[in-house]
Amino acid sequence: MKPLPLRSIKKGEFIRRKPDSLTVYIKGDYIRDENWATGKPYNQYSLIDSDDINREIFLKGSTIVYAGFEY
Repeated sequence: MKPLPLRSIKKGEFIRRKPDSLTVYIKGDYIRDENWATGKPYNQYSLIDSDDINREIFLKGSTIVYAGFEY
């Protein structure tokens, strides 16, 4: 398992936010849309929970995540 910035991981790969985390995410699309309340751009990546596809989080590309493990 390697720590990498989120922007360097390919779309569709499995990742974890911490090395000992039980939750596994799938990297989704890059969001360039603007926030309707503040007018500022999101500029974040979506991470979809692999166990619950209705759960989604958004992180910046500079966030360190862990990839390269057996799932």
